[in-house]
Amino acid sequence: MIALLVARGFPRSVQPRDLSLDPSGRFQWTCLQEAVSAANKDITAQIALGVGIEERIEANHPALRAAFVRSVRTRQRIVIDNVARLFDNHDWESALAFQTAMRKSAISVYCTLHTTYLERLDPKTLRVLILDRLHQSRERQAVSEFRKMLQKQHARAKPKASAETPSNSAKRLAAYEDTFLSMQIHKICDDWIKEDLSPPFTVRAIVDGLNEKGIQTQRGRPWTSPNLRKFLRTKRTESPESFLFEWIQLPDAKNG
Repeated sequence: MIALLVARGFPRSVQPRDLSLDPSGRFQWTCLQEAVSAANKDITAQIALGVGIEERIEANHPALRAAFVRSVRTRQRIVIDNVARLFDNHDWESALAFQTAMRKSAISVYCTLHTTYLERLDPKTLRVLILDRLHQSRERQAVSEFRKMLQKQHARAKPKASAETPSNSAKRLAAYEDTFLSMQIHKICDDWIKEDLSPPFTVRAIVDGLNEKGIQTQRGRPWTSPNLRKFLRTKRTESPESFLFEWIQLPDAKNG
């Protein structure tokens, strides 16, 4: 397999060995090694995709082309740990355009986290990924602006300085948990539908699916029907148009 490592903040000429001291590079490499090893495969090559902090990755990026050429010549699959990395700084329209361009160029990238190819991501999953990356991008921008402010005041910014209050940090964490859990539920339901099972699915079935996958609550405990119902009812209040409720049978509160 050909490992694709996204090197944000690096020049396009960056080499995989240049990422050996980069935390993100090491994290991506570790995740890919574990996933590929679990599939009883080997990583035969590494390609680093250098891109600016605020730059969008386009389908004509030299690293993507190089990976595609190597993939065709060696008949090896291109793998990435998290396909969402390719959508940093994209908005909804540009993300769809990027996905279409990748499909037309026949550059196929397999994501070990989502266990699917980039071009096969359905619009709903893609939208969740983009919203999550946009949220992270805003967070990084807030931290950057906070550090610049400290520098102007001749103060030394701590490595983990945060621009958020504890309450805002808790809200952000809750938003991440919400997005992550929604994605996991979506994937479980989608897998069942592919197995010719018909929605709506019961809360009990979703609980069993989450626990089988090892997905835990924010407190690190297995899911139960009551706490999943509580999560879904809260989400239905906040996002009544969420696609989740097309697939899940959620009883009214008065009916349990």
